[in-house]
Amino acid sequence: MTSATPADVAAAVGDVRDRLVVLDFDGTLSPIVEHPEDAALAPGAYEAITTLCEHTDVAVVTGRPIEDVLPRLRELPVTVVGNHGTEVRHRDGTLEPLFDTSRMGDILDEVEGTLARLVHPADGWQVERKPTSVAVHDRRVAAELREALLPEIREGLRRHTDRPPGWKVLAGHHVTEFAPSSADKGTALRWLLTHLDRDDVLVVGDDVTDEDAFLVAEEVGGLAVVVTEDARASAASLRLHDPAAVVATLELLGQSTATV
Repeated sequence: MTSATPADVAAAVGDVRDRLVVLDFDGTLSPIVEHPEDAALAPGAYEAITTLCEHTDVAVVTGRPIEDVLPRLRELPVTVVGNHGTEVRHRDGTLEPLFDTSRMGDILDEVEGTLARLVHPADGWQVERKPTSVAVHDRRVAAELREALLPEIREGLRRHTDRPPGWKVLAGHHVTEFAPSSADKGTALRWLLTHLDRDDVLVVGDDVTDEDAFLVAEEVGGLAVVVTEDARASAASLRLHDPAAVVATLELLGQSTATV
């Protein structure tokens, strides 16, 4: 993985009209914030993506539920895949489930009960129930308490993973999530490539949950870019430092279409 500038990434992409552009939200289009409900597009992101949408297909693939992320995207004309690939909002506004959620309610109730016995909001823990998953956020938890309880939390969640239809425990940036094992961002990317009839892609994301999409992008000959300040291991080939660099990259890609 190579540290890159926005100009480096734009040069590696080439003519953006030849690629599907797939973007994560938190940590990629939006700076990470202490309270997840406060997340918003980084300055310039709305304008840069609007310009890109005039020239190519753009999709946002996020762990957030669609109903949560849509207001934050401010009516951008993009395809939105939510809940790590279990639901989609098409560009024309129609909603479509990509996963059978009919048997999920009872197990998610049980998982919430497990977490309620393990963590307390007064200590900074935030449990988030989503349509197809349950997440526990620890950004506001004291470091000692976080380190002491996270192993127990993850083990408690793993006790539920053999229940139908099959589940996994995801460890992200200050979040641990209980989610369907057959739904991930790699599967979502394969669906997008087929649905939008694309065979080349640029994927940009920051979290470990984006690694599945990075692997698919590299597999099909696309380009994967990780957004992180440190040089952690990643399947992505290039690294940008923060959402501001992502916005600058998107701006360059939009500008390049005017000269082609």
